Amino acid sequence: MLGQSGHKSAVGCSCHTPDNGRQTGVFEEGRRLQTLSLFGARPPKTVDLGHEFALVDVETTGLSARSDRIVQIAVRQLDRFGATQQTWHSLINPVCDPGPTFIHGITSQMLLGAPSFDAVAPVITRLLAGRVFVAHNATFDWGFLQAESLRSVATLDCTQRLCTLALARRLDLNVPDFKLGTLAGWADIRQQRAHSADDDTRVLEAIFLKLVRQAIVGGVTLPMSSNTAAVQPWVQRAPAVSSPWQPCSRWDGAMPLMQGMKFVVTGRTGVARTEIYQRGIIAGLVPMNTVGAKTNTVVCNESGSGTAKASRAAQFSVPVITEDRFLTLLLTVLPGTPLSERRPVLWVAAPVVTGPLTGCRVLVLGGPHDRASAERAVAGPCDRSRVRGAARRVRHPARRGRRLTMPGVQLARDRFAACRSHHRKHAAPPAFLITR
Repeated sequence: MLGQSGHKSAVGCSCHTPDNGRQTGVFEEGRRLQTLSLFGARPPKTVDLGHEFALVDVETTGLSARSDRIVQIAVRQLDRFGATQQTWHSLINPVCDPGPTFIHGITSQMLLGAPSFDAVAPVITRLLAGRVFVAHNATFDWGFLQAESLRSVATLDCTQRLCTLALARRLDLNVPDFKLGTLAGWADIRQQRAHSADDDTRVLEAIFLKLVRQAIVGGVTLPMSSNTAAVQPWVQRAPAVSSPWQPCSRWDGAMPLMQGMKFVVTGRTGVARTEIYQRGIIAGLVPMNTVGAKTNTVVCNESGSGTAKASRAAQFSVPVITEDRFLTLLLTVLPGTPLSERRPVLWVAAPVVTGPLTGCRVLVLGGPHDRASAERAVAGPCDRSRVRGAARRVRHPARRGRRLTMPGVQLARDRFAACRSHHRKHAAPPAFLITR
């Protein structure tokens, strides 16, 4: 895996490669350095912090954990004495635009061949297991990590987090602000590539250790918080599919599925929702985002989940099946009827009527309501209109053409424009404006 600068990692690091052969990040074994340990190379046992830590930084496509995605992530493990154990970082392919490239410097070209979050989720889960999540503005980083984990159906065994931004604010530091770059200068560590996840975690490690040391000396409690509150992400929407099959009639839930049927997925799933959509499309079904009268089935693992889609399924009496049953039914889908075999629609042409007003459009202006309605019927679907051959027009003709103005039409137009809400009270006879 290439880093943000495009150079390979330093010699001595090992790359984790899963069974599929795709590299999922760069690992580096930690070294117990005196400059980075909490109180020296051999910290006394009395300085045991009681927790192991995982320092995390993410670079994202935007600021919303619900809708934006992670493009780079880095994790550094620290033991309970503050010594580095292992570091890991990787680019993440968000399958969308990388976002503010001018900030994190990650381009779409760099993300080609990068693993998805689903591929690295097991590695991240193992690195965070049983540790305290540490980040600068931890709510932001944890929100993105939790949202990505929910999308990939991964579970993070990380119940507590510590925010170095909140810790710095608790201490009496002589700094103008609490940005990561400012605290890096306070901790006497130089940033090499700002807004690069792997370099930011390196800088964060030095800042975190110095903040903890000062908090212990000053008797300041570390700002630990719970990770129970999760940010629910916007789920992946169903892709737009142009089905070659005719829509199917109602499905009773007992028969096999048929090509052309429409299905909707709601609630949490054991398989990634994008994969469920893909399997359904391959089988000839059409994924939808909303439930309606023409929906054939709804896939939901939790009966009575209370989601809007489940409620609409009950409203329209749409069969609800579990994810496992749906994936099983996809193995034996009946062939549908191609659109090319649809019966042709026979259109019956209306009878052609000719008369003095053939090809004209009539607009009735002015007059009381009852008389105007009677005259408007002349241009409507009645015998008199058929005799005259006119077409009724509701608004003033916008196109230019030959016009024939009937007597009194100008007066009616003036009154209609000036007293539109009270035109029924005027006794002037209705007039016609006829155009070709």
